[in-house]
Amino acid sequence: MKESQELFVIIAKLIRQSLESFQDGFQVTDIASFLDEAMDVPTALTGLKAVKNEFANATPDDIEDIVSDVTFELSNEVKDQMLLSAIGSALSVVLYSYSIYARK
Repeated sequence: MKESQELFVIIAKLIRQSLESFQDGFQVTDIASFLDEAMDVPTALTGLKAVKNEFANATPDDIEDIVSDVTFELSNEVKDQMLLSAIGSALSVVLYSYSIYARK
């Protein structure tokens, strides 16, 4: 699940950075704060073709690891634990559903 993990973690990092950077509205200087995340995008995208196969062979533990990593990345910006849990639960449903779909 290496490729899938990298993909979802970079998405979470981009969301986290957006929440942090745009709290006071968009400023041109906010663009610089995305450089670290932007550097990780090519690596995450190179394994995109492997994602469906990884999900076809995923175990519940694999999916929960991704959900855990994503919610951890968001936890500094999403202070409301109920909201963070809801995001994790929704992501679990999406990932489990995709795993079932990928097995067909």
